[in-house]
Amino acid sequence: MTLPTPTLATMPLAEASYWLPVQASEFAPRIDWVFYFILGISVIFFVLITVLMVYFAVRYRARPEEISKSTITHNTKLELTWSIIPSIIVIIIFFYGFIEYLDAYTPPADAYEVFVDVEDESWVWTFTYPNGVQVTGKEGVVFPVNENIRLVMTSQDYIHSFFVPEFRVKRDLMPGRYTHTWFKATRKTARAEDDPELEEDEYYNLFCAEYCGRNHSLMTGEIKIWSRTDFDAWMAEQVERMEDPDPFEAGRRVFAQRCAVCHSTEDEVDTGPGLGPLFAEPREVIRSEDGERLTFDYATDPEAFENYVREAILEPLTYTSVGFEGEAGTMPSFRGQLREQELRSLIIYMKSLADPEQAMIDRLTFLREFFPERYESMVEELREDPEVDVDRLIEQLPEPEENSN
Repeated sequence: MTLPTPTLATMPLAEASYWLPVQASEFAPRIDWVFYFILGISVIFFVLITVLMVYFAVRYRARPEEISKSTITHNTKLELTWSIIPSIIVIIIFFYGFIEYLDAYTPPADAYEVFVDVEDESWVWTFTYPNGVQVTGKEGVVFPVNENIRLVMTSQDYIHSFFVPEFRVKRDLMPGRYTHTWFKATRKTARAEDDPELEEDEYYNLFCAEYCGRNHSLMTGEIKIWSRTDFDAWMAEQVERMEDPDPFEAGRRVFAQRCAVCHSTEDEVDTGPGLGPLFAEPREVIRSEDGERLTFDYATDPEAFENYVREAILEPLTYTSVGFEGEAGTMPSFRGQLREQELRSLIIYMKSLADPEQAMIDRLTFLREFFPERYESMVEELREDPEVDVDRLIEQLPEPEENSN
């Protein structure tokens, strides 16, 4: 969503000013416009009120020879003026601010999703990419320029706040639930290997903007914005270093170890409900606290649905699936037994159960790009399965992208 004024939606990026840092994201110019709009109004009224106050203090100061008279107690026109005009100004400010609020909190559907986590009392930002690559903010996180990036965030201990001043992005991380934000970086950072004058890569600072304990001031990170070509090369290097690059496989192992005793990967009922269609269909549950029936639907509200799944795993007494009221309290809590990365991989795996064929296509695409040998061996294994049409799956794999910026 953009502001309904062409000059605002097409404002060029600006360098750092006295008031604000450099603009490095798509909606930074529009947010800055709202800031300067409010600042300008504040300055105008400050000067106007100060000048009039000084003038009236001098012009109507008390004189010994004058006798005080009764003052005017009511002036309808004046009172309407100082009520209506400020109200209009406040409505205008609210309108533009609300538009930008909606834009900042509504990520595009095609955004590249990255998971952000802060583990128990570590004061370190941890980023997990869709292919399982995990990087800390201290190491330096890389994103491609001019692409929509969606961050799914959570915290294991305190309330934190993800803040990158150059992007005009600030969003809280809440213990026990997921929050989201997004950005589209529009200004690349220089790489040391491309510029001999640089001793290290340039980066944007990542801060925690919420006081979170004794090491709050040390909770910083580096955000690097590179071209898609450089990003892909960096990602390939990270993948080579990974011990377990496949989040589907990691999630499958967690499911087999923790969930398969009571839940099937189909729609079959065991001790608990089958989890095959979990993300494909609305889930009707009963909240234990007050007995209220609630419906969670991933298609209409993915954030609420993922928070429900997360809470159902960590605190299973919170909700009971309709039809399983007699089994309430059977499922144990996995709080403290699953690391956040394992929990996230498990959720990704359960998403894949809703569309197994698409999940296999995604997996083959990933392995073909980063692990060609594993891709070839998996294709041969699938050819031995008479129920799998390998050639049809391969035909549906997307063509390798050749992007450069």
